[in-house]
Amino acid sequence: MVIDEPYRAAIEDLAGFDYLWLICWLDRPGDPAEIPDRVNPMFRPNGSSVSLLATRCPLRASPIGITLVQLEELDSQSGVMVVRGVDLADGTPVLDVKPYVPAFDRPPPGLPMSAGWYDEDGLEAPLPGDAARSEAVDAALGWLETDVPLVVVQSLDTPKVGAATGREFCVATAAHLAGDLCRGALERGIPEFVAGALGRDVSVVGRVRADVTLAARRSIGLGDRQRLVAHPGPPIPRQWWRALQEGVPVTLAVCLDGPPDSTVVLPDEVVGPLARDLAVLSEARGLLDARVQERSQLSLGERQVALESFLPSPRLLLAGWHGLARVLAELARAVGWRTLIAPDAESAVGILASLSTSDAVVVLGHGRALDEPVLRAALQVGGPGYVAAIGSASVAADRRTRLTRLGVHARELERLRSPAGLALGGKTAAEIALSIVAELQSARYLGSRPRA
Repeated sequence: MVIDEPYRAAIEDLAGFDYLWLICWLDRPGDPAEIPDRVNPMFRPNGSSVSLLATRCPLRASPIGITLVQLEELDSQSGVMVVRGVDLADGTPVLDVKPYVPAFDRPPPGLPMSAGWYDEDGLEAPLPGDAARSEAVDAALGWLETDVPLVVVQSLDTPKVGAATGREFCVATAAHLAGDLCRGALERGIPEFVAGALGRDVSVVGRVRADVTLAARRSIGLGDRQRLVAHPGPPIPRQWWRALQEGVPVTLAVCLDGPPDSTVVLPDEVVGPLARDLAVLSEARGLLDARVQERSQLSLGERQVALESFLPSPRLLLAGWHGLARVLAELARAVGWRTLIAPDAESAVGILASLSTSDAVVVLGHGRALDEPVLRAALQVGGPGYVAAIGSASVAADRRTRLTRLGVHARELERLRSPAGLALGGKTAAEIALSIVAELQSARYLGSRPRA
């Protein structure tokens, strides 16, 4: 985005902000003879119409638009601002810029927030890591299809405790960069690093200077330089890209010296030059069995192999009480869970069939019409790894009795966490949500057993 010369001095202090509001003029929305009262949103599953002002449709009586963008770079001398996540056509006039200030612009935390038909349709923005991964994969597949030289860039350093997530990977050509590596803190140094790796059939390892100010602001915890590896994209088996697209757990092994020998390890398949190396296979499968993404390195004689697992974001199904579900969904999303809300037993049981052992379900109610069918389905072998239900100790005891009468085996009931959450003593929706997410994370990282 380019700021006209008379206004450039006014943007200098925006450098400390991560997000900006852009107020713009939608100069190309078309010119219908009459603005409709209702429109059909493009992402609505059933295709039914919604009243115009209950949508983000650009076809409006007033063509003034507003959008939230992430500020990546700012040069007040040239007036150039690099932003991410913009949903405007190139050349759209920008009328004004305002900083996003969480204290003013974010709704009060801990309160239920409803979004009308968006909630009813289950529409939710992807997690930042999922969006960055999709961006990288889509770009890479397009470049591979047209034989554009590209490299995959991964970090080799271990993240510090307390650092925000954002490792992932990026893909790059001579002119473009897609994906996210360390949340933008390395983007200034990556082009030069990539230039030295493109066109080579070996892995290139080096250190890239990090923007430590930006890294600290985004809680990434990087040192001055980050150790990276860039390896050619075409030799990577296509199964890796497909697994990332489809949300299948996968480990990528890459040799750091000489030819990368890129090898993909899936739950039921191994593809690549290192497929017969037992040490690589054992390490790769160990990473796949972990509950969170991990990386490691192995020595194969004189060669070093870097391994990194890529897991789909875990899903959390919330069945029942809408008010608590919205608060719990917001808190769980902050720590990396994709949340699905089902208001009734029928829709919850339908979703349960697609959940894996990495996923979770919490029943937010104790009526028979809700908890009996949902918990019976959730406690089946191969279902979600975390199964919980709210309620007092007496409610939990009655629930177990009812489930036993319905034929749920005692071994299956051992998996049920009820009452849900750690015993923190809270009573409000936000406090209950905090206790459940705390237990959820404990199960995710430590594999703690349910209480007796």
